[in-house]
Amino acid sequence: MPTEDRTRYTDRLREAADLLEAQGANPFRVAAYRNAADTVRDLPEDVATIVARDGVAGLEQLPHIGKGIASALA
Repeated sequence: MPTEDRTRYTDRLREAADLLEAQGANPFRVAAYRNAADTVRDLPEDVATIVARDGVAGLEQLPHIGKGIASALA
């Protein structure tokens, strides 16, 4: 079950996807945010733990998390 940290990040990523979709953004970009939300939701540890241990590079190693989304999460 996601912790409060993961839930907060997941919600924000989904909100960003919804906003991008409403603005008519590239569907692949919208999907990237939704896929990233699923990845964060399913993490075995919190985003803050990964960042503290591995920095932004640690987030970039996760499935569906690119540089831009990793930087936004950090």
